[in-house]
Amino acid sequence: MPDLEDFLSSPEKCFAALLGCILLISKASMLATMVAVILVFQEKNEKEKVLEDLRKAHITQNDSSLQKLLTNVTSEYNILKSKMDQEKMDLELCFENRSHRKDKIFAKPLENIGKTCEVYLTCYGVKCYYFIIDNKTWEKCKQTCQNQGLSLLKIDDKDELVFLVSQIYPKKYWIGLFFDTREKRWKWMDAGRSSGINVTIMNKPPTDGKCAFLTSARISDMPCDNAYSCVCEKRMDATFPASMCRKEERP
Repeated sequence: MPDLEDFLSSPEKCFAALLGCILLISKASMLATMVAVILVFQEKNEKEKVLEDLRKAHITQNDSSLQKLLTNVTSEYNILKSKMDQEKMDLELCFENRSHRKDKIFAKPLENIGKTCEVYLTCYGVKCYYFIIDNKTWEKCKQTCQNQGLSLLKIDDKDELVFLVSQIYPKKYWIGLFFDTREKRWKWMDAGRSSGINVTIMNKPPTDGKCAFLTSARISDMPCDNAYSCVCEKRMDATFPASMCRKEERP
């Protein structure tokens, strides 16, 4: 059987060989292109995987930091809340034991040393009162209160007046109301927290004296050199003295 090459001339053989080379090169080029494309996609997938891993790691780290921060904030909040609750309980206990509401009062003798040193403590609302039974002038009552870091009684409202009237029968007590000769008007000694109750004698000039005393029936004026009992006061947030009895006052 004759070979195919026997039917081809020399130029045709060269052309066939060239065509074969071209086809081979084309196939090789296509194969190289396909490999390159595959490698590009593979590299892209690997990069995307790396980026995804980094993103997940970053999110995990952020979540961990946020969780730690939240834990710290929660812990600080619980500590602060615990302190506030404890302070609230202490405050409620303090007011339950010391600062009584207007429907709660207590009174007990503190000391009874000698014939001229008898003192009673009574608390009501946000104040405590020292009732000094021995008689003094208005000025000495004021000085006795001040020596102990207290002040002569200032009555703030009608409820307080009603309570005090129920405590003082049958004596007369000097209070911190006096007639200021320079200003020509009645004044309460301590006008810091409130101006004090406006009682009847404050609306007219003094008749008998320039110092005021309190009884179970009225508030009236009397010469300041008269000797009566005293009422000192202080708010509940203050420290009260253990005794109002000074050594020189004892018989």
